[in-house]
Amino acid sequence: QYNSHGNPINDTRVTPLGKFMRKVWIDELPQLFNVIRGDIKMVGIRPMRECDWERYPVEIKKKALMQKPGIMGIQYSAPGNDGIDEQYKYFYNYLNRWEKSPFLTDLHYFRKIWYSILFKGVRSD
Repeated sequence: QYNSHGNPINDTRVTPLGKFMRKVWIDELPQLFNVIRGDIKMVGIRPMRECDWERYPVEIKKKALMQKPGIMGIQYSAPGNDGIDEQYKYFYNYLNRWEKSPFLTDLHYFRKIWYSILFKGVRSD
């Protein structure tokens, strides 16, 4: 069985230390180096496998793949947003808003993500 990010739910390769690091997001710290290098950005759509992208309309996939992926996935700014139709709308709205004002859009989502993490207990799988 796999979680919504395509990772095994009970991955036997993950040690207790690894589970702790994932739980408190320490495992994401090396990604800051990639942000500094400009390979990825802080806020955006998290990378997905090709089979996951096949569920999305071509227009959304094209727009999303034209920009750099983000460490902080925009889906974390909307807790409980699990349905695929909701994700279509959410990605579509983010991408259209980002085309008009990239910096302000990412700043808006950055604040929403941190609010969700701090006050709504949102965590990645």
